[in-house]
Amino acid sequence: MTSDIESVFKHDENATYYVLEPTPVSNQTGPTNAWKVKQVGLFYFASCYGA
Repeated sequence: MTSDIESVFKHDENATYYVLEPTPVSNQTGPTNAWKVKQVGLFYFASCYGA
């Protein structure tokens, strides 16, 4: 799966939000175009933030 990053914004020091285009679509959850990436120490965790 590949998508371009359409926009990026930071909420705080540890969380960055990414909006992808074209929108990836999951059979189980539907569109997943907004992602929250959080840094904890040396690790990065990504989770779907919404459509």
